Amino acid sequence: MPNLFNTFSRAALVAIGLTFAASASAQTISCPTGFNTVVAGAGSASVQITCQAVASCPTGQVATVTGGGTQTAIVTCGEGTPIVSAPSGCSLNATVTSGAAGFGTTLTAACGSGTTPITLAWGTNTGASVANCPTSMAGLSTTCNVSGIAQSGNFTVNFSNSAGNNDKSRSVTVQSGGGGAEYAACEKTPTVSTGFYPVTNGTTADIGELNDDAIMVIKFTPTRSSSTKSANFSSVYSGDKTREYVLSSTPCDFAYTNAVVYGGKKVKGTTYSNLTFKYTYGTEGSTATLIKGRPYYLTIRGVAGGGCPSGDCPYTGVTFK
Repeated sequence: MPNLFNTFSRAALVAIGLTFAASASAQTISCPTGFNTVVAGAGSASVQITCQAVASCPTGQVATVTGGGTQTAIVTCGEGTPIVSAPSGCSLNATVTSGAAGFGTTLTAACGSGTTPITLAWGTNTGASVANCPTSMAGLSTTCNVSGIAQSGNFTVNFSNSAGNNDKSRSVTVQSGGGGAEYAACEKTPTVSTGFYPVTNGTTADIGELNDDAIMVIKFTPTRSSSTKSANFSSVYSGDKTREYVLSSTPCDFAYTNAVVYGGKKVKGTTYSNLTFKYTYGTEGSTATLIKGRPYYLTIRGVAGGGCPSGDCPYTGVTFK
């Protein structure tokens, strides 16, 4: 049945707009009882104050509005199909991303928005089982404990509802000979990938999240014996974001003790947008940046306060080979 807007509380938004020019004297603008004031343009010559009320319909009904933009709006509750929004801003995180064969981790699947319930479809090539992971979430996040990770690989999850779907993955690494000791120099547990390199037009989102507080390590062993190459990591966000990187024979080498050299300079730096660097390949005894058959580590870490606006600020269009 129809209701006047001053009786509502939830599903439809009704607004009264008031605009005035700022002056040296104070001005008082009051909204009717039950309305909230929302201010736009504070600090400018013209300020707009909107009086907002929220209307509600019973469970299972949807609202339609007539008279929007006038002094009186009428919201009618009735049968209808609610608007469904697709899952977005989704992520898949793991509490532990590397360890000895058989290690376990807790996976957290989450979305920033989307109409619930959201269906989850899990997968992995790590030898672990995801059979007990939840197949849906009533809210915007859920967790799954897994164990028995036998080999390096990925966990994947597809978030879906009737409006769309979203795929995310998280890589994990089984360390040879002793779990996390290889990464003891890292200030926190890094996200590690041993299968990302070589890559053309890739994305670091396939490894994990790269936010202001993250450390990502790409471990690789060159098979080339000669050539000069450039690595290119393109930033998703304009003006993005303070990151530090180092290419070294040891992981998390931010003291640059074992950083490799190109053109007489260590391959390291701080970047505010795209990450690029050059390197050469060679064989044992050469002065090349990277020696065929030796393991190397590209470590990237976010800097606190760097400005990543969400849980993940990945690099895309990655070429590193």
